[in-house]
Amino acid sequence: ATLTVTYTAPDTAPPTITINTPTGGGSYATNATPVVLSGTAGDNVGVANVSWVNDRGGNGPASGTTAWSTPGIPLLPGPTSVCARRQDEQNCT
Repeated sequence: ATLTVTYTAPDTAPPTITINTPTGGGSYATNATPVVLSGTAGDNVGVANVSWVNDRGGNGPASGTTAWSTPGIPLLPGPTSVCARRQDEQNCT
């Protein structure tokens, strides 16, 4: 019997993510709610998924992977920190 084994080196390159809309800057002021985020993500082995989370207890999936967008994220008065997160293919469980 023969067994062919292929070793794949671990993925050591972290995935990347950018927010382009509504701004690529670090802050954004608006008097409208909800807000929609969109951007790009990348990884040397592929992006498994993109999601968002805020500091007010909200979270959810984004649509797309390398080009992604969120549904409307409801805002409450005052500052809200919203983070886009990505997961690469090799580290997906």
